Amino acid sequence: MRFSDYLTETFWAAVDKALPLFYGVGYIFVVARALSLEEFGLLAQIELIYYFILMVDFALAQTPMAKFAAETHESVWAIPNGFFLSFLNLTFCGAVCLAGKSYLAAMLNSPGLEDILWCIPVLLAAGYIKNLTSHICVARHWTGRLTAIDAVYYLGSFGLLLIWKITGQLVAAEQIIVANIYFALATSLVGAALVFPVMRQARWHVKPQDLRRFLAFSRYSFGSGFGAYLNSYVDVILVSHFFGIVPLAVYRAGKVIYRFYNAFSQAAQVIILPLASRFSAAKQRHELRALLEKSIYFSYLLLLPINILLLWSADWIVALLYAGKYAEAVPVFRWLLVGAFFLPWGTVGINILLGAGKPNLSFRITWMVVAVNVVAGIFFIRIWGINGAAMAIALTSLSGAIFTALQVRILAPFTWQGVLLRHADAVNFFKNLRSR
Repeated sequence: MRFSDYLTETFWAAVDKALPLFYGVGYIFVVARALSLEEFGLLAQIELIYYFILMVDFALAQTPMAKFAAETHESVWAIPNGFFLSFLNLTFCGAVCLAGKSYLAAMLNSPGLEDILWCIPVLLAAGYIKNLTSHICVARHWTGRLTAIDAVYYLGSFGLLLIWKITGQLVAAEQIIVANIYFALATSLVGAALVFPVMRQARWHVKPQDLRRFLAFSRYSFGSGFGAYLNSYVDVILVSHFFGIVPLAVYRAGKVIYRFYNAFSQAAQVIILPLASRFSAAKQRHELRALLEKSIYFSYLLLLPINILLLWSADWIVALLYAGKYAEAVPVFRWLLVGAFFLPWGTVGINILLGAGKPNLSFRITWMVVAVNVVAGIFFIRIWGINGAAMAIALTSLSGAIFTALQVRILAPFTWQGVLLRHADAVNFFKNLRSR
């Protein structure tokens, strides 16, 4: 395989994932500077609950739908099953969220959380079609349409927040969620219009045997998704539980910058997961190996200089972005960057395993990493506070890279030399790029 053959898809994937980066930068300048530490910490707790529900939906409905819909003949039954399971999940989780709001507020050490939890079920309902149609675009490699869907959401939400900031109206975490609700609904309408031809061809009824096939895959993706959620948010949960809302705001200030790396993980999924599914279905093991080695090499080609630059200038970056408001977040950011050096192995490897229909291996890796994360998190946080939470993430990232490399080598037997020698592919890629 040649990455230049997928240049158009790669370009639109890069543009699409630049949108959350743009939103994230604007989020720092507009939201983090405008809100008080208490409101900024409260917003972190809202996102903690919202992303848990979204993780469940991603694992049970969205990922299996994208996996099966990538195999074109499967779309007629996979898409309706995805919509059905997503509806059931979001309805149930939204109801549980409201019924258990007192428990959630107590667990996260935030009495004010109860009054704002109504936003979560509304946001879930507004983004229901948005999330599913985005995954249809991922399955079909419609990265241009995916970019259009995400542009409405990210640019629209940021525009409204910017207007509120300029006019002095942006003061509460609740306003951030309301802005997201408005544009999640708008994006759902745009997404439905863009993927309507595929949805029209689907077989809009659900059979028990189809659901069983869906759930057979999703039981592992759910376990992996839940583990991935814990790996992403157990530090936030522990910091919130032990220290409360203001230290959480400081910790989150460092982690918000690091979350820009999520764009890399998401872009890798858009490109690698469908390709791995295709090569696996065709039993092209050599192509899986090539996909793995090239993806690792190109990932480091992109990320290594960025990591070094950010690590060296972390104090200056935090001071610039937050205007001195979160100086205590600098060591948090630096420790998280240490973990980012190992990110390509985990990100690429997990998508190879999922695309090749091996969610059981992904499940095993994820929970091994969770064990490291939880134990290290509790131990380090008690000794070093919020900096200890970031240290635990760095150790977890290293562990995940090792575990993933060992498992994926069984499926696609790469060699370290094979990865290093992919510089020839990089040269050819840029030659093809210049010739277009």
